[in-house]
Amino acid sequence: VEITEEHGLDETPCGPHSPFHELPKYNGQILMLACGLIYNTSMHAIEELVEPPYLYDPPIYYTLTDNHQKSYKKKYRSHNFRGWQQRYDRITNLLIEPALRSGLVVGVRSHLINARKLWKESLPALRSNPLYFVDRIQR
Repeated sequence: VEITEEHGLDETPCGPHSPFHELPKYNGQILMLACGLIYNTSMHAIEELVEPPYLYDPPIYYTLTDNHQKSYKKKYRSHNFRGWQQRYDRITNLLIEPALRSGLVVGVRSHLINARKLWKESLPALRSNPLYFVDRIQR
C-alpha cells in the first residue's frame, strides 16, 4: 500500500506520488516479460520531469473515487503520443549489465531493469535531447 497510497495526489499518470516515480526509491526492478523494450510505462515518470513536447494532452477534469469511497473532481493531464512512436528500447544504449539483464524466462525473451540505474542514465539523456525516446511517425 505504501508505494500507491498517495498516487491520487498526482495530476499526471506518473507524477511524484505514482508507483512508477517511487520505484527507484525502493531499489525496485522492472520485469519486461515477453513484451520487449519499445514500450515501458515506467519511462513516463522520467519524461514527466522533462516534459518533452509530445507528452501531454490539454488538461481535463475527472471525478475520482478514493479507497474511502470519497468522490472528488480533479484536474488531470493525460499523456498523448499521437504522431510519435515510443522507442524505450534505446535504453540498451545507456544501460549495461547488471542494470539491464536480458534472457529467457519460461522460454520467452525478457528483460530485468534496475529502476535506479534506469533513472540515472535516462534522465540526462532525455534532458539533453527531449526526443531521445521517440521517433516522429511519418505519414
